[in-house]
Amino acid sequence: MPTLAQFKIALIGLLIVACCVLGGLLHHQIGETASYRSKNNTLTQQLEVSQGQTKLAQESCKTGDIILGEVATEAQKSREKVEVLVDQVVQAAKETVPPTRSPDETKATTVVPTAGRLDPNLVKLLDQSYCNANPTSRDCTPVKPAGKVSNVQSR
Repeated sequence: MPTLAQFKIALIGLLIVACCVLGGLLHHQIGETASYRSKNNTLTQQLEVSQGQTKLAQESCKTGDIILGEVATEAQKSREKVEVLVDQVVQAAKETVPPTRSPDETKATTVVPTAGRLDPNLVKLLDQSYCNANPTSRDCTPVKPAGKVSNVQSR
């Protein structure tokens, strides 16, 4: 039978082993806790950045909606102006007297109600249209690389 001294030594040995096992488990648990805290801090920082980006995106969307509303308003105003101008052109066309032709005329002639002089903007538009239709004409300047037709040479 074991003696009391042997029993005490075995008990002390068992306590030392238990303390070592519990110490190892505690050390492992502390390491995992530190790892989780580090991950938590990283995720918290990422969340704050994401919230800031979301807020900027929401503000950008609001600004975009405001701009879209302004553009729609301007487009409606432009449509109304175009309708008024079209009505004026139609009315002016109704009021002009069609040219009369003599029986021996072979070509149609057009009466210009502006005493023979066209608006410079209209001349420019007509020249650009001509150059778009006939880009190789000697009256037209070469096309720029950006794809836009440059101003027509003065005639």
